[in-house]
Amino acid sequence: PILEGTRMDRCATGDAKITTGGDLPAARCIHSVGPNYHMYRGLGGSLAQADELLTSAYRRSMAVARDSGEVRTLGFALLSAGVFRGPRSLREVLERGVRGVVAEATDKDAPFTALKEVHLVAFTNEEVEQLLAVTDEVFLGIESKEGGGLGNISSERMSQIWLDAAEQ
Repeated sequence: PILEGTRMDRCATGDAKITTGGDLPAARCIHSVGPNYHMYRGLGGSLAQADELLTSAYRRSMAVARDSGEVRTLGFALLSAGVFRGPRSLREVLERGVRGVVAEATDKDAPFTALKEVHLVAFTNEEVEQLLAVTDEVFLGIESKEGGGLGNISSERMSQIWLDAAEQ
Protein backbone atom coordinates (compact mmCIF):
# COMPACT_ATOMS: atom_id res chain seq x y z
CA PRO A 1 0.00 0.00 0.00
CA ILE A 2 0.99 3.60 -0.52
CA LEU A 3 1.08 5.41 2.81
CA GLU A 4 0.64 9.04 3.74
CA GLY A 5 3.60 11.33 3.46
CA THR A 6 5.01 10.21 0.15
CA ARG A 7 3.87 8.11 -2.78
CA MET A 8 7.03 6.02 -2.41
CA ASP A 9 6.55 5.01 1.23
CA ARG A 10 5.61 1.38 0.68
CA CYS A 11 5.26 -1.39 3.21
CA ALA A 12 7.77 -4.22 2.74
CA THR A 13 6.73 -7.86 2.86
CA GLY A 14 6.70 -8.99 6.49
CA ASP A 15 6.41 -5.45 7.83
CA ALA A 16 3.55 -3.22 8.97
CA LYS A 17 2.88 0.51 9.04
CA ILE A 18 0.13 2.59 10.59
CA THR A 19 -1.87 5.42 9.00
CA THR A 20 -5.03 7.30 9.80
CA GLY A 21 -8.25 5.41 9.20
CA GLY A 22 -9.35 7.84 6.52
CA ASP A 23 -13.01 7.20 5.70
CA LEU A 24 -13.03 3.90 7.61
CA PRO A 25 -14.90 3.68 10.91
CA ALA A 26 -11.54 3.40 12.67
CA ALA A 27 -9.09 6.02 13.87
CA ARG A 28 -6.10 4.05 12.57
CA CYS A 29 -5.38 1.51 9.85
CA ILE A 30 -2.43 -0.85 9.98
CA HIS A 31 -1.09 -1.97 6.63
CA SER A 32 0.73 -5.29 6.52
CA VAL A 33 2.00 -7.42 3.69
CA GLY A 34 2.26 -11.20 3.83
CA PRO A 35 4.38 -13.10 1.32
CA ASN A 36 3.23 -14.35 -2.04
CA TYR A 37 4.55 -17.90 -1.66
CA HIS A 38 4.48 -18.47 -5.45
CA MET A 39 6.62 -15.41 -6.18
CA TYR A 40 8.91 -15.92 -3.22
CA ARG A 41 9.86 -19.42 -4.29
CA GLY A 42 10.16 -18.28 -7.90
CA LEU A 43 12.72 -15.69 -6.82
CA GLY A 44 14.89 -18.33 -5.15
CA GLY A 45 13.50 -18.04 -1.63
CA SER A 46 12.44 -21.00 0.48
CA LEU A 47 9.08 -21.84 2.01
CA ALA A 48 10.69 -21.44 5.43
CA GLN A 49 11.76 -17.88 4.57
CA ALA A 50 8.24 -17.06 3.35
CA ASP A 51 6.85 -18.56 6.58
CA GLU A 52 9.09 -16.23 8.59
CA LEU A 53 7.83 -13.24 6.60
CA LEU A 54 4.21 -14.25 7.25
CA THR A 55 4.77 -14.59 10.98
CA SER A 56 6.62 -11.27 10.91
CA ALA A 57 3.72 -9.54 9.14
CA TYR A 58 1.31 -10.52 11.93
CA ARG A 59 3.79 -9.78 14.72
CA ARG A 60 4.80 -6.41 13.24
CA SER A 61 1.12 -5.45 12.93
CA MET A 62 0.61 -6.23 16.59
CA ALA A 63 3.80 -4.39 17.60
CA VAL A 64 2.90 -1.29 15.56
CA ALA A 65 -0.56 -1.29 17.14
CA ARG A 66 0.89 -1.69 20.64
CA ASP A 67 3.55 0.96 20.11
CA SER A 68 1.00 3.48 18.82
CA GLY A 69 -0.60 3.58 22.26
CA GLU A 70 -3.96 4.11 20.57
CA VAL A 71 -5.09 0.71 19.31
CA ARG A 72 -7.17 -1.61 21.49
CA THR A 73 -8.90 -3.68 18.79
CA LEU A 74 -7.39 -5.12 15.63
CA GLY A 75 -8.93 -6.79 12.62
CA PHE A 76 -6.91 -8.89 10.21
CA ALA A 77 -7.80 -10.12 6.77
CA LEU A 78 -6.15 -13.53 6.54
CA LEU A 79 -2.70 -12.70 5.18
CA SER A 80 -1.38 -14.96 2.40
CA ALA A 81 -4.33 -17.34 2.91
CA GLY A 82 -5.84 -17.15 -0.57
CA VAL A 83 -4.12 -17.47 -3.92
CA PHE A 84 -0.82 -16.23 -2.45
CA ARG A 85 -0.36 -19.25 -0.15
CA GLY A 86 1.12 -21.39 -2.91
CA PRO A 87 1.92 -24.94 -1.79
CA ARG A 88 1.16 -24.23 1.87
CA SER A 89 -2.14 -25.57 3.18
CA LEU A 90 -4.71 -23.13 4.47
CA ARG A 91 -4.27 -24.63 7.93
CA GLU A 92 -0.50 -24.05 7.90
CA VAL A 93 -0.90 -20.40 6.89
CA LEU A 94 -3.63 -19.77 9.47
CA GLU A 95 -1.60 -21.42 12.23
CA ARG A 96 1.34 -19.12 11.47
CA GLY A 97 -0.97 -16.12 11.72
CA VAL A 98 -2.65 -17.17 14.97
CA ARG A 99 0.66 -18.09 16.59
CA GLY A 100 2.18 -14.77 15.47
CA VAL A 101 -0.69 -12.79 16.99
CA VAL A 102 -0.55 -14.74 20.25
CA ALA A 103 3.25 -14.51 20.47
CA GLU A 104 3.23 -10.73 20.12
CA ALA A 105 0.26 -10.25 22.46
CA THR A 106 2.00 -12.23 25.18
CA ASP A 107 5.61 -11.22 24.52
CA LYS A 108 7.39 -11.18 27.89
CA ASP A 109 9.54 -8.16 26.98
CA ALA A 110 6.70 -6.02 25.59
CA PRO A 111 3.24 -7.49 26.24
CA PHE A 112 0.28 -5.84 24.55
CA THR A 113 -1.57 -5.18 27.81
CA ALA A 114 -4.03 -2.66 26.32
CA LEU A 115 -5.26 -5.16 23.73
CA LYS A 116 -8.97 -5.92 24.05
CA GLU A 117 -9.86 -7.81 20.85
CA VAL A 118 -8.27 -9.31 17.77
CA HIS A 119 -10.47 -10.34 14.87
CA LEU A 120 -9.19 -12.67 12.17
CA VAL A 121 -11.70 -12.29 9.37
CA ALA A 122 -12.54 -15.42 7.39
CA PHE A 123 -14.53 -15.07 4.18
CA THR A 124 -15.27 -18.67 3.17
CA ASN A 125 -16.73 -21.62 5.06
CA GLU A 126 -13.44 -23.46 4.68
CA GLU A 127 -11.55 -20.53 6.21
CA VAL A 128 -14.00 -20.37 9.13
CA GLU A 129 -13.71 -24.12 9.79
CA GLN A 130 -9.92 -24.15 9.54
CA LEU A 131 -9.55 -21.00 11.64
CA LEU A 132 -11.71 -22.43 14.41
CA ALA A 133 -9.71 -25.67 14.38
CA VAL A 134 -6.39 -23.81 14.49
CA THR A 135 -7.46 -21.46 17.29
CA ASP A 136 -8.74 -24.38 19.34
CA GLU A 137 -5.41 -26.15 18.91
CA VAL A 138 -3.30 -23.07 19.67
CA PHE A 139 -5.31 -21.94 22.70
CA LEU A 140 -5.55 -25.45 24.13
CA GLY A 141 -1.76 -25.66 23.85
CA ILE A 142 -1.35 -22.37 25.69
CA GLU A 143 -3.72 -23.45 28.43
CA SER A 144 -2.03 -26.81 29.00
CA LYS A 145 1.46 -25.28 28.84
CA GLU A 146 0.78 -22.27 31.05
CA GLY A 147 -2.12 -23.57 33.11
CA GLY A 148 -4.46 -20.67 32.48
CA GLY A 149 -5.10 -19.88 28.86
CA LEU A 150 -4.35 -16.54 27.29
CA GLY A 151 -4.30 -14.14 30.20
CA ASN A 152 -7.54 -14.69 32.06
CA ILE A 153 -9.30 -16.30 29.09
CA SER A 154 -9.49 -20.10 29.02
CA SER A 155 -9.25 -21.95 25.72
CA GLU A 156 -12.91 -22.94 26.10
CA ARG A 157 -13.96 -19.29 26.36
CA MET A 158 -11.60 -18.28 23.56
CA SER A 159 -13.07 -20.94 21.29
CA GLN A 160 -16.55 -19.61 22.08
CA ILE A 161 -15.41 -16.09 21.21
CA TRP A 162 -14.08 -17.34 17.88
CA LEU A 163 -17.28 -19.29 17.23
CA ASP A 164 -19.44 -16.24 18.03
CA ALA A 165 -17.36 -14.15 15.64
CA ALA A 166 -17.61 -16.77 12.89
CA GLU A 167 -21.39 -16.90 13.14
CA GLN A 168 -21.83 -13.12 12.72
